[in-house]
Amino acid sequence: FDMWAVDATVQRPDGVQMSVPGLIPDTQTITCVTPGWGATYPAAVTVLRLLQLDAAVSGPLVGFHFEAVITGLNATGSRSAGGGILLVLASGLDDATPYTCAFTSAAGHSMSTLAVATSVTAVHCSIPAWGATFVAARTVLSLAGGAEVVAGSMDFEFVETVGAVAPTLGRAVGGRVIAVTGYGLNTSDAARYGCSFAPGVGAALVTAVVRVVNVTALECETPPWGATYAAGTSTLSVLHGGNAVSVSGSPLTFEFYAHVVSLGVSSGPDYGGTSVTVSGQGFEIGGNYSLRFTPTAVSSCTANSVTAAVCPLPNIGPLKADLLVSVVLLHRTDAVVGPATLPFTFIAAPLVTAVTPAQGPQGTATTVTVSGSNLGAPGSQHNVTVGPHACGNVTATALGALVCTMPAGLSGQLLPVIVTSATHASAQRSVVFTFIAPAPRLSLVRFSNTGHDLLLTFDTPISLQPCNGAAPEKLCQELFTLDTLRLLGVQPQCWLSSPAVLDVFFGGQARVSVGDNVALQGGCIQQTSLISYKSADTGKIALPAAPIRPVLSVSSTQVVGPCSAMQLDVRGSLGSGGQ
Repeated sequence: FDMWAVDATVQRPDGVQMSVPGLIPDTQTITCVTPGWGATYPAAVTVLRLLQLDAAVSGPLVGFHFEAVITGLNATGSRSAGGGILLVLASGLDDATPYTCAFTSAAGHSMSTLAVATSVTAVHCSIPAWGATFVAARTVLSLAGGAEVVAGSMDFEFVETVGAVAPTLGRAVGGRVIAVTGYGLNTSDAARYGCSFAPGVGAALVTAVVRVVNVTALECETPPWGATYAAGTSTLSVLHGGNAVSVSGSPLTFEFYAHVVSLGVSSGPDYGGTSVTVSGQGFEIGGNYSLRFTPTAVSSCTANSVTAAVCPLPNIGPLKADLLVSVVLLHRTDAVVGPATLPFTFIAAPLVTAVTPAQGPQGTATTVTVSGSNLGAPGSQHNVTVGPHACGNVTATALGALVCTMPAGLSGQLLPVIVTSATHASAQRSVVFTFIAPAPRLSLVRFSNTGHDLLLTFDTPISLQPCNGAAPEKLCQELFTLDTLRLLGVQPQCWLSSPAVLDVFFGGQARVSVGDNVALQGGCIQQTSLISYKSADTGKIALPAAPIRPVLSVSSTQVVGPCSAMQLDVRGSLGSGGQ
């Protein structure tokens, strides 16, 4: 061969040809680089000709076959649900030839779809719904068309997907089995699946999958959502091996609604005054809840946690007999779902309206009559207590009252009277019995050491509470009788100089002497820490305990005229002698 003058062509039978540059390393060999035939023409069997100075080199014709070949994909994977078009890049395709895309997994599963060649370098392949039949897998994509085999292949992965959940609503207590549909699910790997329920804020709650039914469905159980979060909508994700399974379409959601489980108590007194705790799950903390007792009684409730609402028991009494009602918890105006019926019984509890007499002296077993309703018929068993103490010898009268004997030995206390039946205590706690302590007693009345005032000493600390607010010059008028006030002079003043000592300073023109009687009129003075009778005691005035001894000093002029006045100066004298 002439080393500089030889080229080649490849030519189809129909005359289409391409030039082939030639490289001649020696006179017996020509090396030709094949042209990019498939970028312009479909695959074909061509004739290779050698040209020297544009003239064919003599010799036998050489056949050369250009094959179609896959060169790439516009995507390396798809959801197992299939659908959509995959663009397969190739060369040498024939747009007049129907093609088939085949997807084959390592397990030997295979699916084929029709493909349409849009040019010699591209074919559009329909993506099959692989996951409707097989487990999601990595496959090998091959292309075939007519009698022409397309060389090459590409990896294409089908990933598992989920797309719907049913039902989408359930109780916040959880435990409901829900079905999630999808594609490509692995029935032999059920233990590694889970369902995640995520709130808007906070950690997700994950439950194990109950079972993988088939490649298109699995079942999982809802968690006890309401034990942690208030009722609301969660975002549902299916996990496989700890990773979220792809979702086709909109995110999956599941809504939890609050649920009532039980009442803390099944009965209560008709007068209310206690609380009922409603247990459940998914309550909105601080939400607007109310408890409706059929037919009309309603109580506003406070949800202090997602699992409990506290509702005051309304007053529907007094009842003559026990009343069975149905209870419904409302959130705003909607009923919170719970058991078909929540029964509650209002007990016709005892009701105390009066105690006669309402007070008695300390140390005396006073017999009283307790009046009201539901206090029992003669022979019934009812207990009467006064504060923590029992009222003895309880007897029911024909008029529906109770007679009992108050305990002796209680002093200065005001205690509630409560009647208790076999089921409940009485409603009325404002009816009380007063145990009155004795009045303070005067133990000593004497002049002070200066003689300017009287000191009245009592046998117990005293209180002037009934006369509080009176000015000192007015207080004496509240304490003493008129006869005593005449002795004490004009506007005497009174106050407590110590807890058990009343100090009385004399007013003008006082005429008080040792041995005089002082009398209290019983209006103000009582024991300090107890409810007691008012003191109306009397006492005889005694000498001071330690009177200041008089020291007399009298001086005057030594000489005085017959018509002059004589002055005596006693300013040096000390002491009063208690006078």
